[in-house]
Amino acid sequence: MPNCAPLGCDLCFAPTNHSPSPTGSKVHLTVLTPLLSACSRRHWLAVGMAAAAGPRLCPATPDTGPQAPRHALVVGQTLSLDAGRNPAAVAVRQGIETALQVVRLNGGIRGRPLWLRSLDDQGQPEAAARNAQRLADEGALLLFAPLGDACASAVLAVASRRQMPLMAPLSGLARFYEAIPSGVYPVRASARAECEFLWGHARTMGMRRVAVLHLDDEFGRSLRDDAHAAAEALGLPPVLSMSLAPGSSAAALAPLLERARHVDMVLLLTDGPAAAEFVRQLRRLGLRAVVMGLSTCAAGVLAQLGPEAYGLQFSQVVPSPWGASLHWVQQFQLAFKASFRGQPLSHLCLEAYVSTLALAEALRNAGPQPTRESLRAALHNSSVALDGFSSHYLDGQARGSRYVDMALVGHDGRWRQ
Repeated sequence: MPNCAPLGCDLCFAPTNHSPSPTGSKVHLTVLTPLLSACSRRHWLAVGMAAAAGPRLCPATPDTGPQAPRHALVVGQTLSLDAGRNPAAVAVRQGIETALQVVRLNGGIRGRPLWLRSLDDQGQPEAAARNAQRLADEGALLLFAPLGDACASAVLAVASRRQMPLMAPLSGLARFYEAIPSGVYPVRASARAECEFLWGHARTMGMRRVAVLHLDDEFGRSLRDDAHAAAEALGLPPVLSMSLAPGSSAAALAPLLERARHVDMVLLLTDGPAAAEFVRQLRRLGLRAVVMGLSTCAAGVLAQLGPEAYGLQFSQVVPSPWGASLHWVQQFQLAFKASFRGQPLSHLCLEAYVSTLALAEALRNAGPQPTRESLRAALHNSSVALDGFSSHYLDGQARGSRYVDMALVGHDGRWRQ
């Protein structure tokens, strides 16, 4: 039966008796790809049958998980768990757990278990900062996959102050893609890259009058600046900015809807309730503007709109989790379904899966006794690669991935990519 740690506690997958992976000067996820073949369909079917009687994801409990084994490699994470009621956090945890099953079956990290120490921040930046500080004090090797712009930014501040690596923040803000000395190693593409992709699509479709809808706060303005810079780089006309104050009511949408009468496309840079209501009213008024959004907005907007999300288009930073053309995605599907039978696949889950495999390979390349310093050295001037997906930390720039694709919400509420 697959290991299932309480959310908000510790998660550990002890290694089996496979030989450890060799070290190298670069981090390559392709090391795992041939080994995944050993995790056969028959194996994952057996795992799934064993897991069928158990819970797919354990409920949240206070942070009283078992003590990590002395030889374990401890990685710290702060996440909004909300007793398993936060769909985005559940998807992230499921992706991580699926990847850790694969890591375990491939011998762990040089024969040592990988231990994920997760603390609940309830989506509050102040709590995320406290959690990150605590994880640093407890000796975690690095901070991993904080979720959301505000919480990830709070974790970044702690990581920088403690000179601690931060890997795979689940945010596309520009601050995570600056020079490598900051110690940040994103796996996903940046919001700037997503905006460039979407503006390029708009230009191909003949859309010249474009607008962005963003929150009027620190993070919303950062995304707005990315969108403007991307449009300028592509030679598009100036982008119309429409801002919403945090917590805005539906009444605040009237002037924005009036302005939207004159644009061909609106790019959503926020997933708040007001953004979803903006889409509803846009359609009720019969306005013809095409609505697109960043990958980080997709889950929230879809959850609020339900069937009304039909026709929305979002950039995505990983391949389709339902696709059959990439072998490693097929292996992800088998491993996920074995551990979480009946649970839906998602782009965010696949992103967390890829990020965890990247983490595992970075740790393998950090030497037999990884430290924060050796981990930074292993990641510097390195790359991670799977067929059809890669992320690079070369030439002094933590650039992350450049993979961006488009996905459309169909009549049935399912993604078309």
